[in-house]
Parts: sequence; structure tokens; C-alpha cells
Amino acid sequence: MATMPRRRRQRPLGVAVIAVFLVLDAVVALFTLIVDSPLMTRTSTLLEINEVMPAVVFAVAVLRLVAAVGLWLGWRRAWPLTMLLVGTGLLFSLYLYALGEPPYARLAIDIVIAFYLNQGIVRDYFEGRPPKDAAAVVPTGSPGPQGSRAAGTGPEGSRP
Repeated sequence: MATMPRRRRQRPLGVAVIAVFLVLDAVVALFTLIVDSPLMTRTSTLLEINEVMPAVVFAVAVLRLVAAVGLWLGWRRAWPLTMLLVGTGLLFSLYLYALGEPPYARLAIDIVIAFYLNQGIVRDYFEGRPPKDAAAVVPTGSPGPQGSRAAGTGPEGSRP
């Protein structure tokens, strides 16, 4: 029995961009942990809160790398992980906003990522569904959605 090769789903460009951004963000966070950098990022502000925060920053950086790999490879579980990371990032950015240190650029990036990941084509990609336009094509010779009615009948079941 010959098996048909599985057709690869095409990764949306925005998903690749988000994956690259997550990698860069994780690298900056890890760099901030290792080197006492003058970068004013959310991570450097987080590190000033208490002594447990370096472990939290490291864990979040690792989760961002896992999410980036998952997005790149199209893993189904990468979508909720990324949404969780973006949501917690938004909450922390709002906390900084309340403290008077608003990270406007980061807020905008997280909002754009959240909205983009909720687009239909992106959700279909991660759920393994074909694009909407491909699902609308009915192969020739198949009865289609009205297969139970007699051929040539109208919507009310009467002949035209």
C-alpha cells in the first residue's frame, strides 16, 4: 500500500517574524542576566524587584526560545504558549506603565503579536486545517453539500 506524502503547510510570514523576535528577546534577556548591561529593558527593571527574579527571567527566556522553535516548526502547543508569554508580558508592561516607566514600544509589539496570532489563517495553521479558500473547492464529481437532494432540484425541493 503506497502512502501519499503529507503536504507541508506553508508557515505564514508573520509567524516566522514572531519566532525570530522571540529568539532575539530571549537573547537580550539572557544577556541582561549575564552582563550588567546599561540597556533599559523590561528585564532590567524586573531584576531590580527582588533576588528571585533572575530565576524567573531565565525561565521566561527559555520558554520564549521553546515558543520560537514551536512557532517555526508549526507545533500546535506553541500558539497557546506564545499567547501566555505575550499576555504576561502585557501585564508586566502595564505594571511598568502604572509605575511611570511606560514601555510603549514593547506594549505595541505585544499587542500586535496578540492580534496577529488570533487571525484566522494563523489559527488554521496551528490547528492543522487547510486555508479557508482551499476548503471551499469541491472536487468535480462529488455531490457537494446538497448530495442528499435529487439532482436538478432547487432549494425547496421542486424542479426549476
